[in-house]
Parts: sequence; structure tokens; C-alpha cells
Amino acid sequence: MVMGIRKTSNQSGERLETAWLDILKGADGKRVIEWSLDTGSQILQIGNAQIPVTVFAYQPDSSELGISAEETFYLPALSALANDYPAARINPSSLESRADTANVSLDIIENFNTRIYIKGQPEMDALGNAIHAYLAIDYSPLSDEQRLELAQELIKQWGVETAIEVSEVVAVGQHLVEFLDRRYPGYKAFREWPMLLRNDKGQIMQGWIDLLLELPNGYVIIDHKSYPGPNPQEWAKKYAPQLEAYKEAVEKATGKPVIDMLIYLPVRGEILKMQ
Repeated sequence: MVMGIRKTSNQSGERLETAWLDILKGADGKRVIEWSLDTGSQILQIGNAQIPVTVFAYQPDSSELGISAEETFYLPALSALANDYPAARINPSSLESRADTANVSLDIIENFNTRIYIKGQPEMDALGNAIHAYLAIDYSPLSDEQRLELAQELIKQWGVETAIEVSEVVAVGQHLVEFLDRRYPGYKAFREWPMLLRNDKGQIMQGWIDLLLELPNGYVIIDHKSYPGPNPQEWAKKYAPQLEAYKEAVEKATGKPVIDMLIYLPVRGEILKMQ
């Protein structure tokens, strides 16, 4: 076996750069492999096994890299690499950090005049995940009692059972169904619908649309956000790139237009429409 292990020197003496293998530890917490600083042919002891290996030292030409010969690690400028080699895959929700919202507007098109009241200071991500999990299920065929049991189990799993009322979680689901039935009669609903899109940089965007409605004349995209704060229209603008990516993927895949892009705020009891 031939292994390229780099040897470096610093004020504390010589050492091998073996951190990538030192993570291998036994039940006693000690490293599985004990290294020798010697180069050349040697025996590597791993447990009761003896493995012959060849260890050699190498050193880059530091003068060409513009760095000191004493430096331990060598890494090109990451900013330059990011431009030349963009990430192969990106999550549509991460696009918000680069959002240009100057031409985005959102209107409140539905206010249910009710909300989920949050008690204490729960972990908001967990609270949002619990509500999201309930909305992701087709609860229409369930009885009232079954819906309560389902919501109770979900908020318990996410550890927020003392922060929100089960009945209020069930109510936001019912409000959404009543709104959709009234505004988009005859729709077909697809929950947590997967999407994949390759952009003009060759990157693959992959995610899940919270709720996709199919209508004879096109599609409606609905994204759930458990935002409890003020000024929801301004706050939600940052999600415009995410919804635009969903829209592009749906239209390219189906050849039909996306006629509405909505954001449902179950905690606030409101639905926003993105223009």
C-alpha cells in the first residue's frame, strides 16, 4: 500500500497531516492508527493487523503560490473559485439571500380574522415544522376527532405541545381548504410536490412545493410560512426568488402557466398573493 501523507514542520516540531484518518477511534476513544514520523517503508499497526505501507513527504513549490514555506495549509482564494465553479446543486429556499425585491409586491387577498396564539418562547423552526407537517397531509377524509388526534401527535413530535393549541392547528387547515374551494373550484391538489430545474449556470435547483394546485387553465403555487410578526407583505418579499424558481420549473415541465403564486401564513391567518 502506498499512502501520500504530508509531513510539516512548525515550532512544536514535525508532524504528519493525518487529521482525516485520526477521526477513526476505537471503543476506548483512542486513535485506531498510531503514526510514525518516519518516511519510507514501514509497518502500520491497526488493532491486531500489521499492514505494510510506504509513507513519503512532499512539499509544494511555495514560491509559485506566493506563500511562506512555513505555512501549513495551502488554499486558493475561495471567492475566485465561487465565481468560476458555482455550486452544482442549490436549494430554492437559499435564493432569498440574493433577492432583488424592488419589483415585487404582495397583497393580502384573504384574512381569516383568526390566528394561532403562541405561548411562551418555543423554538420557532420546530413550531413551523409542526404546522407545516399537518398542512402537508390530506386530512379532508378524516373526522374532526381524527384531525385533532393527528395534529396532537405532530405537535408532540416536534416538542411544541405547550406552545400552541391543537384546535387552532386544525382550524388553519380547514380555513385553507375553504379558501381554495371557493377561489379555485375543481382543483386537484398535490402536496409536497418535488421540483427540479437546471438554471442558466448549469446548477440544479431541487426542492418541494408545499402545495401545487392543478386547474384546467394552469397551476397555483402555495408556500407555507409560519411567520407571526408584523408587516408580512414586506417580510415575505425575500421569498420571491424561491417562488419564481418553482414557477419556472412548473411551466417548463408542463407547458402550462402558473396563474397564481400564494404564501399562506397560518399563524397570522392570512394569504398573500405575489405579483
